Amino acid sequence: MSTIFSTAWRILVVATFIIGFLPVFGYSAAIGGDLVLTRSTAVQLTGSFASKNVKFEVSLSGATNGDARVTLTFPKKIFTVDYKLSQGRQLALSRLRVTAANPDDKQKTQNDDQVLKSLQAALPRTYTPETTPLPLSVLQQTIELFVDMVPIGEKFDVLEKSSQLSKSAPAPKSYRSICRFRGKTVRGIFDGDDGSRFIEQSVVGDPVSSCVGRCGPGCSGISRKPLVYTQDCFDHDLCTGHFGEWFGNCSDEWFSAADDFLFGPNCPLYLVGTWEIGFSWGDWGSGIAALYIYRNNLFATNDGGEGFWYVNGNNLVLQFTNGCEPTYSGSVASSNLTASGTMACTIESGSGTWQSTYLAVDSNSASQSVARGAATGRSSSGAPK
Repeated sequence: MSTIFSTAWRILVVATFIIGFLPVFGYSAAIGGDLVLTRSTAVQLTGSFASKNVKFEVSLSGATNGDARVTLTFPKKIFTVDYKLSQGRQLALSRLRVTAANPDDKQKTQNDDQVLKSLQAALPRTYTPETTPLPLSVLQQTIELFVDMVPIGEKFDVLEKSSQLSKSAPAPKSYRSICRFRGKTVRGIFDGDDGSRFIEQSVVGDPVSSCVGRCGPGCSGISRKPLVYTQDCFDHDLCTGHFGEWFGNCSDEWFSAADDFLFGPNCPLYLVGTWEIGFSWGDWGSGIAALYIYRNNLFATNDGGEGFWYVNGNNLVLQFTNGCEPTYSGSVASSNLTASGTMACTIESGSGTWQSTYLAVDSNSASQSVARGAATGRSSSGAPK
C-alpha cells in the first residue's frame, strides 16, 4: 500500500506542476520562460520576470477578508496597489501609488505597458477567476487594471479613494450596468476638485467617440472582460473628455470606474449600426461596401444588398435575400469591433471570404466614408455589377 501511495503521490505532484497549479506551500519554480515564482502560499505570492528586470509581490492580511497589497518593482519605480478584500474574492481599490527617485518617472510609460502585457501573458491561466489561487487572482486583476485603466504618460504620486467613496468600501459590486443603453444617448455627472458639478451627455459605446462608457481607454483592451459598460465608467469618460486628464479632477470618478472594471459584467455583443464590409468572391472580384445592421434583425448594404441577420454567442450570420442569396457566416471578435468569415451563394456556385469593421452605432452616420462596392465583378450580394 505504501508503494502504491508513494507512486500516486509522485504522479499527482508532477501533474499539478504540468497544469500550472500553485500550491499553498512555499516553493521556487519557473512557470514559463523567465517567469519565476519564488513563493506561493494562501496569503502571499512573490516572483520575478527576469528578462524585464521586474519583481512582484502580493500580500494578503487574511485569506478571505482584510487588506491586499500588490507591489510591482520596475528598474526606476515601484507601483503599489492597495485593496480592501471582502466576501472571499471581491476587491475594492483603496490606493494607488508610484515611488521613484526622479519625479519624471512617476508615470506608466509605453515600455512599462509592454512589460505588463508580457507579464500578463506569461502568468498561469489554467484556472477560472473563481478557482485561481487568490494571490494569483489578485495579481492578474491588478495587471489588467494597470494595462487597461492607468493611462500612459500621465504622472501621479498617490491616488487615494476619497473619504466619501470609502464610506461604502468594500462594495465593489455596487455598479450600474449600462449594457442596454449602447447606441443611446445617456446623461452623466462628474465634478471637479473645486466642487463644481457638471452634467453632460453622450452616446454609449459609439466607436466614433471612442466607445464612451466602456471601462478602459477607447474601444478595446486586454482584460478578460473587454465589454464592461457601467455608469461610473461613463461618468469618468465624460470627466476625462471635459478636463483632459484621467486623474486630477477625475480621480474620484476613476476610483469608481476602477472598481467597476474589476467586477462589472461583460456586455453581450452589440451589432446595430454601420459597418464597413470587405468581400472577395475569388474570380468574381472583390469590393467594399457599407453594411447597415438594424435593430429589427434586418440589414442592407450601400451596393444594393439586403437581408436578415442573427447572432448566437459570437457567431454571426448575414442571410442575403437578393443577388445570389449568399449566406455570410463568421465570428465577431471579443472587442466587438471586427468580424470575419466566409460566404457562399444559395442559388449559384460562388463563394468567398469577408471581413468587417464596426464604424458607428448609427446605421447611417458613417455611410459617406465607405466606398460603394467593387470597381468590377460582383456586389456584396453576389449580383453582377
